Amino acid sequence: MGPYVLGIDGCRSGWLACRLEVSPRQINFQIFSGFEELLRCNVNARFVAVDIPIGLWNDGQHRSCDIEARRLLAPHRSSSVFPAPCRSLLGARSYIDACELSRKHFGKGVTKQSYAIYPKIAEVDRLMTPKLQERVFEVHPELCFWRFNRQPMLYRKKSREGYEERSLLLNACGLEVPECSNWRDVAPGELVGASRDDVLDAAVAAQTAYRMHCGKAERLPRQPVIDEKGLRMEIIY
Repeated sequence: MGPYVLGIDGCRSGWLACRLEVSPRQINFQIFSGFEELLRCNVNARFVAVDIPIGLWNDGQHRSCDIEARRLLAPHRSSSVFPAPCRSLLGARSYIDACELSRKHFGKGVTKQSYAIYPKIAEVDRLMTPKLQERVFEVHPELCFWRFNRQPMLYRKKSREGYEERSLLLNACGLEVPECSNWRDVAPGELVGASRDDVLDAAVAAQTAYRMHCGKAERLPRQPVIDEKGLRMEIIY
């Protein structure tokens, strides 16, 4: 088996992995129930690009990588970059608890959209080390699409127009993403736990992992800050 990279997007059933063979450039998809299982089954992946915050503050600050990403994606797609939570909030037992903790320590609540991905952020944060970050790194799909399009995408990714513009962009990058209306079209017989926009997000993450393999990937910010675990707070694109 030749070298390969992975693009990862969280989905209802766990984690959707897009495996991109370096040569020939072919992709396939698989769902893993847990991030630890995903890493264990792909110890030979050269790089793993995952759409989840890596590197977190403990004191309520905003990460500079999130601020810069929102600036680049303005005006259409800046809202797609959720503020990364403080590590101390990841253990909250409910949305109400998370809001109470956040207001107590930082003077503000959290959004339901942000809280919804806390379990996945915590799952990755438990496993991440500076050594692992040498090959497992954070991406944001809309920033990846911005890089290939040279401007923010015009339409929302869940719309028909948004799906089509992102599919065409991936095809232009040399990735033949299967035409799909849902997850069954991509992997018949698999557990239905991902949507078609998850497929596109995983694919563009894989393309960014390929750019890392080729030494062409870029980062926000250029000089990332290090968190208390020694992790770089950066977004690769």
